[in-house]
Amino acid sequence: MFRNRLCFIIIALMLLFLVMRIIHTTATASAAASTNMLVASRVPHLESVTAGDYEWLEGGGGMAERTTNWSGYAIQTSDSAVSQVHGSWIVPTVTCRGGNENSSVWLGIDGYNSNTIEQLGTEQDCRGMTAHYFAWYEMYPADVVTLSLPVHGGDQIQATITYVGNNQFALVLTNLSTGDTFLTTQTSSNAQRSSAEWIVEAPGVLPLADFGTVLFANSQATIRGTIGTISSFSRYTSINMVALTGAVKTQTFRLAKDGANFSVVWYRP
Repeated sequence: MFRNRLCFIIIALMLLFLVMRIIHTTATASAAASTNMLVASRVPHLESVTAGDYEWLEGGGGMAERTTNWSGYAIQTSDSAVSQVHGSWIVPTVTCRGGNENSSVWLGIDGYNSNTIEQLGTEQDCRGMTAHYFAWYEMYPADVVTLSLPVHGGDQIQATITYVGNNQFALVLTNLSTGDTFLTTQTSSNAQRSSAEWIVEAPGVLPLADFGTVLFANSQATIRGTIGTISSFSRYTSINMVALTGAVKTQTFRLAKDGANFSVVWYRP
């Protein structure tokens, strides 16, 4: 009796897996068709995918890392190679339980293997039982700049950072849910342009806010004049966030077949 039940369960699970693969393949094809650089457009496929569509991957391009404050993907390259990074994400709705906690979602150039940073993203923090959301950019070593552009949990964000020459970077962030756009040109004379990143971060010393799941899409970079998704470049790395004890805080899941979509899931503060 036990064996028969087990066989039935296994068959049911196999059928469910087959159906999910078909659904995921259709969503992936739609995502690839809608990818566009620099043009603000809604990303409907973000609304249909879940963390379960991806498998946890210890590595990308044969590489994997664990850090105490980053989770996501990075592409390593040589100095002066990265000229653009682009992507979309859904602002996660944080669950606040009474403490002070922070979380950031961003894309950027540099920071992975350099001491310069050109980043553009959103913040999802908890102060007591209240959630706070805002957009920001950072051109380290300069301070973080908070934007007046409205951001809410569930909003769809599209961001692009482009090196335009003469030590200048164009930063564009669009809230696709509200239609609001922020644009600025910033100067960084020491930018190395040696990496591209799509990251969920535990910023500062406060615990990591419970962001649930962050869904990234349309993740692309231009490196040495070549435009490609994360997986189209050989030296890409998946990053998982762990506590000092080694306990997993967030998991970065496998890239979708288009090489541009993935999710990061919260486990503990």
